[in-house]
Amino acid sequence: EYQNAPTSDDLTSDKLDKRGLALRCTNTPRGTIPSDHTVLTGFVDVQERLLFWLLASWSPSFGGHVVSYGCWPDQRSSFFEAAHAKRTISAETGGAGFEGGLRTALDALAVEIMSREWKREDGIGLRVSQLLVDANWGRSTQVVRNFAKGSPFAANILPSHGRGIGASSQPLTEKGKHRGDRIGLNWRVGKIGETDHRSALYDTNFWKTFTAARLRLAVGDPEAITLPAGDHDLLLDHLTSEYPVRTEARGRVVDEWKISGRDNHWWDCLVGSAVAASITGLQPAASETPQGRARKKVAIPTSMGGSIVVKPLGK
Repeated sequence: EYQNAPTSDDLTSDKLDKRGLALRCTNTPRGTIPSDHTVLTGFVDVQERLLFWLLASWSPSFGGHVVSYGCWPDQRSSFFEAAHAKRTISAETGGAGFEGGLRTALDALAVEIMSREWKREDGIGLRVSQLLVDANWGRSTQVVRNFAKGSPFAANILPSHGRGIGASSQPLTEKGKHRGDRIGLNWRVGKIGETDHRSALYDTNFWKTFTAARLRLAVGDPEAITLPAGDHDLLLDHLTSEYPVRTEARGRVVDEWKISGRDNHWWDCLVGSAVAASITGLQPAASETPQGRARKKVAIPTSMGGSIVVKPLGK
């Protein structure tokens, strides 16, 4: 009963809410990895004034856990907005120009998160297997590419470009493959344009829906994403900053994600960390992949000893 105020047909009921996410906190301390997780990945969201970063660990079933997150430079505050950050890259790097300051910030952050072992609850140490760095912003793209190529941790760093692939657009996996490209679950790794830089390109709509689904699973489910112990009020603001709108075109149904006006940077970081986990080779359940959902032809035996091939509807 909608009481003469029906909901819009294009809005899904899959919005994340802070109250529900707050219940996902576990007893695992911040900075510690659950003992059954085997992969550690991360993402850096590049902003003009500061860098947002997040590390997440993953189990073989693609269950996730937010290990740690923060900013460079550290804001030393429980609440702030990127546009009004008091401690900025420029100030922290002695007033350097944008390109020089950003490169210094990326190098310093890489040392902080890539050079150390992050301990599991059982004492075993893991290092970051794959770090993606946002290279979408044109002003920062070349700096990020040069950093990824020249960093001492270059083997584990990739520039990344997120693209919102709508229902009316061609999926990334259906585009032509160039020599040396890697193609995975709605992501591609290869050279972009005429450059010699390898980058990751991924469908943000798919991966936001994928990540949100794991943030709605019951804690204890092997595929759920959980949070560390403590108060994460600002993180939850970021994780609930977007909402999905269900659209349909050309036979495809896609949740297209829209921002509600708040900072969404750690949300982008968690989503990017999930993409990074997939790039390392982690596989979700077959039912979660487009291939797993594909309907196949079925051969039905007949009384005459032969069979009739039945094609799925809509194929």
